[in-house]
Amino acid sequence: FDYGASISSTAGTGSTENDTSMVAGGFDLKYLFGSYGNRQNVTLSTTDDDGTIITYSIKGPGYGEFRPAEFEGDRAGLDLIGTTTASVFTMALKGGDRLANIDNDMNIAGSLKSFAAKGVSFTGSLIVGGSMLDFTAADLTDMDMTIAGTGAAMKFKAGSIANLRLDSATPFASMDFTAWEWLTDEANTDLELTELSTLKAPWIGKLTTRGEFSAISSISGVNAPAVSVAAMKIGGAFSGQMAVVGNVGTFVAGSMDSGMLVTSGSVASINTARAIDASVWARSITKLDAGTITSMDVATGSTFDATALEALADGNGAVITWGAGSIGSITVKGNIAQGRFACGVNPVNGIVLDEDDLNAGAGLITKIAIGGSASDLIIAATTLPTIAKIGGASVRTASDSRFLWLDSSGEVGIV
Repeated sequence: FDYGASISSTAGTGSTENDTSMVAGGFDLKYLFGSYGNRQNVTLSTTDDDGTIITYSIKGPGYGEFRPAEFEGDRAGLDLIGTTTASVFTMALKGGDRLANIDNDMNIAGSLKSFAAKGVSFTGSLIVGGSMLDFTAADLTDMDMTIAGTGAAMKFKAGSIANLRLDSATPFASMDFTAWEWLTDEANTDLELTELSTLKAPWIGKLTTRGEFSAISSISGVNAPAVSVAAMKIGGAFSGQMAVVGNVGTFVAGSMDSGMLVTSGSVASINTARAIDASVWARSITKLDAGTITSMDVATGSTFDATALEALADGNGAVITWGAGSIGSITVKGNIAQGRFACGVNPVNGIVLDEDDLNAGAGLITKIAIGGSASDLIIAATTLPTIAKIGGASVRTASDSRFLWLDSSGEVGIV
């Protein structure tokens, strides 16, 4: 036996009642895989209730060891020991429905080149002491995931995500998942509502989801290239909150419904088919395109640093400093039911263009084109285009009450 002990039936009856150990005293039975002692690339297989065989392996340095739950109700654990950026951890599935559900607390002391668990859904926790280059799994539900080490940007791919708390010191080259939901969880009394489903990272190359994205995200911009989030493509609704230190490239969402994007830098382009209840605050926006707007507020001139991210995640916008801001173009194909667009304005109480707002600096909007109606609309800046297009007509902004030309100081005074 691998574990240095054997069990024999002394009476030859096949009964286990009188079996004795060939090793004096007790011994610890260990379940190991990988490379340990003088053994290399050992695999370990288990079978779930529907007959799916799960084979654990590590290619490269390191080994894995399962540990039982210490107390009733606790999770069992899996430790990966001695792994490096050359190690590939794999959970391969065969037979049954070729799907598996794992509820474990996993600890990886070192780093990994790859965490490959296609078809495996996880709950519990995953703590990586080092970095990871590639992560693949199926669904992730009510899970704490920490990547403590810094390293080259990693690729992250998963199925449906609900209440994942992902905190990574390693940036993401790409993130691809079916959906990421924030769900109420009254049973989890240890977490505040804003802590149930979160994403924290230095920067992201490309984020893609075919469904909704409702996590509360904090992107610090640490060691980011020119942009802290290069591209976001959300097929469903953006109903979360994302605060970004630095610049954002392209932001595309099927809809924005109770969604808020806040950045201390510029946003190259924003595109959404429907802005149902949306907020975008940035230092500047080059291009904003929408199909229809039910309710949307846009403010430019915001600045903050990474120390403000925790407060922003809690909904405290008072940590933002406001100054000059600009929007290159605003294009809406359909109607605007309610819209507020402000450049160089400080929304003191967090409501854009109400009675307590203050001018914060020069504001510029270059082009405005609205295809449909726009009755409840206010657009404010120190410099506006002379002509705006609304409902197919050319409108002079200097004589239309929907446009507010600001001076460089004092209260905005919208009631």
